[in-house]
Amino acid sequence: NPLSVQSHESSVIGVYPNPATDAINVICGNNSVGAIVELIDMNGKTIRSTKVVSGNSVVISTADLPAGMYMIRVINNEEVSTSKFIKE
Repeated sequence: NPLSVQSHESSVIGVYPNPATDAINVICGNNSVGAIVELIDMNGKTIRSTKVVSGNSVVISTADLPAGMYMIRVINNEEVSTSKFIKE
């Protein structure tokens, strides 16, 4: 049935360490292989984009970022989840 609602369990579960220095770990939910993980500044500019290739997590380097607040956006099929973190 094309009108049925499917549940997705791919939301951002964790971003650590927060605050971050050199890198952050983004832990996604189940069935997250293929999900797109974006690091976005507070102006809405995508700084980095990667895909979950196995498991349910990715590591994103933050070593070269200026200190401040950033967002992580996880796009998995039709579901979009966001989480904020601070770069020290």
